[in-house]
Amino acid sequence: MLYSFPFGILSVNLIGSFLIGFCWSIAEAYNFSIHTRAFLFTGLFGGFTTFSSFALDTMVLMRTGEYKMALLNVLASNILGLVAVFLGIILGKNIITIIK
Repeated sequence: MLYSFPFGILSVNLIGSFLIGFCWSIAEAYNFSIHTRAFLFTGLFGGFTTFSSFALDTMVLMRTGEYKMALLNVLASNILGLVAVFLGIILGKNIITIIK
């Protein structure tokens, strides 16, 4: 059985990464409490993103012999996730600058 690339999981994780970066810049600018940050970043975004699904999809790709797709999934999720967080932080800081 050929297992297809998990674009849905990748998309959710990239959106979550962008949002966490965006909200982090807001939390920093407005000095959110440690409890609010824990709720947002661990609870809300931790529940929204799907690391366990990413790991399972990667393992299924490897078990079915789709090693290139598994490697692509790991690289895309990690590299694009970091880029998404960075872009979220930059956009958040720019919006805060405009608002203030």
